Amino acid sequence: MIEKIKLFLNENKNKILNLRGFDLYLRILFIFLFFLSLYGIYKGFLRALIYLKNVPIFGEYLTFKLLSLTLFASMILLPLSGIINSFNIMFEKNEIEFLFSLPYKNISIFYIKFFESIFHTIWMLFLIFIPVIIAYA
Repeated sequence: MIEKIKLFLNENKNKILNLRGFDLYLRILFIFLFFLSLYGIYKGFLRALIYLKNVPIFGEYLTFKLLSLTLFASMILLPLSGIINSFNIMFEKNEIEFLFSLPYKNISIFYIKFFESIFHTIWMLFLIFIPVIIAYA
């Protein structure tokens, strides 16, 4: 497991250090657009929350309900996304055949695929909710 992580880190380090020309500009552009979209989510949600807080009598209640509805909807959709994602990750034919040919226990392979599935399911949700929670605070 540790060897696999070290190999993954070395491969990505070499990919990043060997970027040249158009590939480098493309990566920088994607990173810039990623942070720009996070900033846009933050500003949009902040603007909506400020508008809702200024509503007389119900302002605080509306902002709380908006945040709770957003969290509720994402928690309903998260297991569905996890199930679909798990089928894709757990049963990739070529990779599973390769992993079972290695001298690892079956439970170790399951844990690796399980945590990979969890990571692939929730990483975007966390990235989206960071600006939302910051705007709410």
